[in-house]
Amino acid sequence: HWLGFLDEAAKAAAYAAADVFVHASGSEGMALAILEAMSAGLPVVATRGCYMTEAASVHALVQCEQGPAALAASVAPLLADPKAARALGLAGQAHAYHVHAWEALARATLRRAGVPVTRLRPVDGSGLSHLNRITPNGLARLLAIPLSFLR
Repeated sequence: HWLGFLDEAAKAAAYAAADVFVHASGSEGMALAILEAMSAGLPVVATRGCYMTEAASVHALVQCEQGPAALAASVAPLLADPKAARALGLAGQAHAYHVHAWEALARATLRRAGVPVTRLRPVDGSGLSHLNRITPNGLARLLAIPLSFLR
């Protein structure tokens, strides 16, 4: 069932009501919807075109080939075993938090730019812990926060 565009409240409700999140794409640079679903604790099935091989390699999601048969074969075990689906959802949530949280992304960006990571601290002294949780409502905001916390 195609839902079309969802505002943030409707998106959060859809994630909460879902048993599995399936993302089938022939080419997807960085699917924010996948990270949102993982952050919501949903088990995720994504096709190889979604470029989530790193997450699949640590069993944070199920990656499969394109096509209805491959998708069905990947989704069916999750629907048949809620315990396994929950474990996959928790692994995906942990992966999204540890790899894609603001502080992890900022540190990786700074390392690549040659900036000493020890300089990473917010100007207002509030700490970064409030930015470390990726939520469906907050992911876009997290990625848009400027690097003004560097002194």
